[in-house]
Amino acid sequence: MTRREPDRERWLAAASTGGFPEPVLRRWQPLRVGIVNLWEYDQAEFWFADGRLVLRGGNGAGKTKVLELTTLMLLRGEIGASVLDPFGSQHRTMRFNLLPTGEDDDPRPPSDAGLGYAWAEYGRVDDDGTARFFVCGLGVSARRGSGTSAVTTWHLITHLRPGRDFKLAAAGRPLDQKELKKVPGVSVPDSAARYRARLAAELFGLGTGAYDNLTELLKQLRKPKLGERLNPASLAETLRAALPPLAGTEITQLADGWDNLEKLRTAVEQTRTAAVRLAGFVRTGWTPWARAVVRRRADALTAATTELDGTTKDRRSAETALGAALGAVGQLEESISRTRSRQLDLGTELRELLDSQAFQDAVSVASRVEVLREQLAVLAEQLGGVEDRRASAAQDAADAAEAAEEATSHAGEAETAVERAAGRVRETGQPAGLQDSAARHLPARDVAALRADLSVRRERFARLQALRATFDQADQEVVRSAETLAGREADLVEAAEQRARAEEDVAAAVEALRERIRAWNTDAVLAKADEHTVERWCDLVADLTADPSGSPGDRRGAHPSSAIAQHVERVRDTLWSRRTELDHQRAGLVEEHQQATAQLADVLGRAERPPAPPDSWRRRDRPEPDRGLGAPFWRCVQPVDGLSTDEVDLLEATLAAAGVLDAWLTADGEPVLGGSGPADTLVHAGGTHVAANLTEVLEPTPVGGVPETAVRAVLAAIGWHAARPGDDEAADLWLAADGTWRCAALSGRAEVVRPASYLGATARESARQREIDRLRTRLAELETSTGAVDAGIEDLDRDLRRLAEESAGIPAERSVTDTVTTLRERERRAAESERKAAKARNDHRARETARDTARADLAYYAGEHAFPVENLSAHEAALHAYRQAVDELAGRSEVLGLRSAALARARRDLTAAQRRLAEVDAELDDLSGRRRQAEVRLHTAEAALTTDVRARLLRRTELDGLVQEAERDLEDQRKALTDARIAATRAEETLARHEDRRRAAEHERDLALARWWEVHDAGLARPLGLEEPERRSVESARESTRAARRELPDAGDEDRAWRTCYSKLDDLRRHLLPDRDARVSEPDHDGGIQRVLVLTDSTAGWQAPADAASLLARQVQAQEASFDAEQQRVLTTLLGSTFIEHLKERLDYTARTFSDINKQLASHTTRHGNAVQLKWEPDPTDPDAGAVVDALSQGYQQLSSARQDTVRSFLARRIDAARADAAAGGSADWREQLSAALDYRGWLKISLQHRPGSTSRWTPFDTAKHGAKSGGEKVVLLSQPLFAAAVVAYNAAGGHAPRCVWLDEAMTGVDEEIKASFMGLTVNFDLDVMLTAHDEWCKYPTVPAVAVYDLARHRGLPGVDAVPYLWCGGDWTAVALPTTDDAPLPADGLFAEADVE
Repeated sequence: MTRREPDRERWLAAASTGGFPEPVLRRWQPLRVGIVNLWEYDQAEFWFADGRLVLRGGNGAGKTKVLELTTLMLLRGEIGASVLDPFGSQHRTMRFNLLPTGEDDDPRPPSDAGLGYAWAEYGRVDDDGTARFFVCGLGVSARRGSGTSAVTTWHLITHLRPGRDFKLAAAGRPLDQKELKKVPGVSVPDSAARYRARLAAELFGLGTGAYDNLTELLKQLRKPKLGERLNPASLAETLRAALPPLAGTEITQLADGWDNLEKLRTAVEQTRTAAVRLAGFVRTGWTPWARAVVRRRADALTAATTELDGTTKDRRSAETALGAALGAVGQLEESISRTRSRQLDLGTELRELLDSQAFQDAVSVASRVEVLREQLAVLAEQLGGVEDRRASAAQDAADAAEAAEEATSHAGEAETAVERAAGRVRETGQPAGLQDSAARHLPARDVAALRADLSVRRERFARLQALRATFDQADQEVVRSAETLAGREADLVEAAEQRARAEEDVAAAVEALRERIRAWNTDAVLAKADEHTVERWCDLVADLTADPSGSPGDRRGAHPSSAIAQHVERVRDTLWSRRTELDHQRAGLVEEHQQATAQLADVLGRAERPPAPPDSWRRRDRPEPDRGLGAPFWRCVQPVDGLSTDEVDLLEATLAAAGVLDAWLTADGEPVLGGSGPADTLVHAGGTHVAANLTEVLEPTPVGGVPETAVRAVLAAIGWHAARPGDDEAADLWLAADGTWRCAALSGRAEVVRPASYLGATARESARQREIDRLRTRLAELETSTGAVDAGIEDLDRDLRRLAEESAGIPAERSVTDTVTTLRERERRAAESERKAAKARNDHRARETARDTARADLAYYAGEHAFPVENLSAHEAALHAYRQAVDELAGRSEVLGLRSAALARARRDLTAAQRRLAEVDAELDDLSGRRRQAEVRLHTAEAALTTDVRARLLRRTELDGLVQEAERDLEDQRKALTDARIAATRAEETLARHEDRRRAAEHERDLALARWWEVHDAGLARPLGLEEPERRSVESARESTRAARRELPDAGDEDRAWRTCYSKLDDLRRHLLPDRDARVSEPDHDGGIQRVLVLTDSTAGWQAPADAASLLARQVQAQEASFDAEQQRVLTTLLGSTFIEHLKERLDYTARTFSDINKQLASHTTRHGNAVQLKWEPDPTDPDAGAVVDALSQGYQQLSSARQDTVRSFLARRIDAARADAAAGGSADWREQLSAALDYRGWLKISLQHRPGSTSRWTPFDTAKHGAKSGGEKVVLLSQPLFAAAVVAYNAAGGHAPRCVWLDEAMTGVDEEIKASFMGLTVNFDLDVMLTAHDEWCKYPTVPAVAVYDLARHRGLPGVDAVPYLWCGGDWTAVALPTTDDAPLPADGLFAEADVE
């Protein structure tokens, strides 16, 4: 749209006289913004000049506060942090703007309540020059309370002008919401959504979705210090954030559907969890307890049966033992009687022998013999001891003599060994260099001195060895360095050969790539380039071989694949532009088709259509005819019979021109007079009747409660003539058949432009049919046009797919870049080999010098101390041999001393042994004589002992033994009899006990048997694999217990198992409730088995745990199958074509938007010829998202089923991840995470490309190139895409839409020339600007006009001073504000009141 030059004088006159700015454009343009009683603005008003406003001032002056309160907040109708503050900070709140904080830095007087307004006024002119205005505003209020009470908001929309047609403050205070609603002409929408809908439709001509996108973009542009923040990355993020997000309804539908699916999954998981926990309880709680119960009762029955069998056996054994005990008692009594008789006989015989004289004499002789024998035995014993002592003494003497002889021999040997050791010391001293030391110290056998000289010699030799080691190491290093040098020189030769081969490979790869490029162009259809371009691409192949470390002149930067891709991209852009144009054309056709369809439906649904209401003034909403409150004139009449069609056509045209056709006729025929009458054109029946009147051509048709008389009276009051009458014969109101008419001072003539459409039912029906025919014809034309456009789109889509295939076949540079990389590596290796070879040569020379120095040090030290230079190991061996010889001499000397001491001791021991042997020989001779005398006396006594004497003595001894034996036998038999009697008694008692035990065991067996059958009755046996016998008997019970003991291990303590089971049952019950339950049924008798019962299904009732677990497992299988089917259905439904088509719409919108932005950028290069363009593509760092974006660019329905499944699977994974993130963060509402996970904007990579001139190539504008630019160039280049994005958004709006952008400190840090270019961009893009700056006056030739306000605050005083200036046509003017005596609130005109004292 072309701007008119601003009228400077008119603007200044209005500002200085209390007037108002006037619009000059055909589109809406901001004229004023105002603030009432918010923050420190009591009544503030800021004017735009030619759609531009600059607010300047220091920090805290209030310029950003104006931007905050009058821009996005008014377009959104919201006061959230994200609206007030572009960064979403919580520090800027509306509550702060309404209520003083009371802190030291807040000078506002205290207040418990606050109420204020912010508003903006837009204006435009119609084609006929009529000025129109649109005002939107927001009212807010808050009250201080005990907590943080909410801020109340309401909205206003009006076509009245604040300060002239209505005021937002009265009597020194702002209007509240109720008072505002009473202001005529001011609309107060009931919600922010409806407020935005009206702004979107009436001000911007947009739908709500497009309006939201626009305000989001404007919010991104409003971020503070845009120039400082802008870089390629932040620009991409800003543009990405400005793209429309996914529709909230789509996200909500997905979230709700997934929540429902999650509920099903939760139900399955709950059932599965219950089944797992129940199975776990059965396995770890109930089964161990059941095993313990069954095993314990099996053990009990087995033990009872065993006990019963044992007691039966014991009773039989007791009966046998009792019989045996009684028989033994009888036998022992008979034996005792016989033994007693034998004892008496032996006693009598012994007494008779002892009383005889012969026996007594025999006893005397026997006693003498015994005495002599004892004396001889004593002497023999003493003689044996002396003989033993004599043998020992003789042996000791012999041993001592032998030891003395041996000691003498050893001493001689030791002396000889010492002499030999001394000789070896002399022999080894010469080669060891210690011969002088040996000569000095050997005569005295001074071993210590010999060792001291040896120690000194060894220390010096160690020093010599160190010097030799140093020399050897240096020599070895020389050898190694020589080997290294040879290896480095060999590597150098090999590296040079490899570099030469790599150069040949690069040349071959370059030529091959050129051939592939030519072949690709030959095969291409849509992307085919001319021969010159192809050769230019081939020339670029050589650039791939340039050294990246060279000068910038050696690196032209463009690659052949990039150049080909750019060529393909230009072809694609051309095709996309044509397709976008067709899309726009189709959208317009579809929209027109929808409108025509709606109009046709409206026409078909109504019998008649009234004339269109006036658009230059507001008429009331007329009541329907059936309400009986009147009707329009055309409905109350119809042509009389006989009028031709042409006459009726002209009559209707004349009535319309005179204002009568659609005038309102009340039911009583009389209008309501005074200021309270309706806003309408009225006709009444009270006029004077004229002779020639309308009854000649029209007749009444009563309708809407208007009687025929009233209609006829109206017709009679309006004159009717065949032609224009003379002035003297005409009334004030008349019509003529030639189309002329008069109404008071107005007169005119009408011409027919269309057939009659309102006079009479026939005319109205004909008009209706004409409209139906017109709409149907237009619909057919639109459908034909749409089909043609669709065919064109299909052709372009086919070309785009073919172009994509050709683009995919662009020859890759990998073969060249790989060989170049190899060449660079080989060159690097050659250089590195050369460096290493030089280093190896220097190192070898240094090693040789070190070796020569070490050799000199070694020779000097060896000569000084008489050491050999070579064969040091032999000298070291000589020293070692010398040390061994000295050590041997020391050892031999020590042995010699020991041997001499041993010889002296042996000689002393021999003398003592010989003396003891002589003493023992004397004692032995004495005892031998005494023994011979005792033997003679014994022989004499034994000769006196005869045979009879010996017989009597032997009989007495025999009788003593027999008597003693009889007494012992008798005692033993008595004891045996006692034991037998006791055993019999005990056997009787044992038999009685076994009888009692057997009866008790039989009772216990019966009890255990009953308890065993209770195991089967309680249902414990079958889950453990134990079948119940067909008939119950003792034998079947024993058989089943044997099986139980065989199958079941010992389960331990039953009580402990029950406690564990009961504890796990409580835990199970907590997890089963509330839908399921578990309990314990107590037994009805002592010792009975508790029964664990589980309720998993009300239809199945209470069941044993194993049965319940089986039932629950079957339910899990059934629910899982149902869930799988439902999941597939949900995936197909929720992620089907509807949502994915929504994604495609967003991606198509992105493509169209960036294409349109690039068109704007192409037509707005900088004054230096620099140009930028945007490039968007799937994010290469996210292959999955990239694949989805590529797939959706073709349309969901065109995808194969496999790729559709891929898209759905990708989205499903994203949804699951979003839900998991929400759960991990503890968030119940996961829509925010879902929206972020499915945000297609994060799947895109947005980059900027730069071209320094029209003939240059497009190159990526990356961080490096951005950093190379000056600060001003950065601001201009990076601002262009944002301004272009705003232009594209506004171009999509209605033709009358305003084109606002808001910039907060956007030009900070750039010079005047760049600022001029920056502001010139906004002029070139036809944008309206509100700009804040610290010290900006905006006096640039690129700016036709701008209003500048210099804002200031005074410390400690509330309020803001605002001084306005105008820059227009190159002139700078300080605006003189009007003086007024009125109260400062409200204020009119161009100024912002500081505050009110």
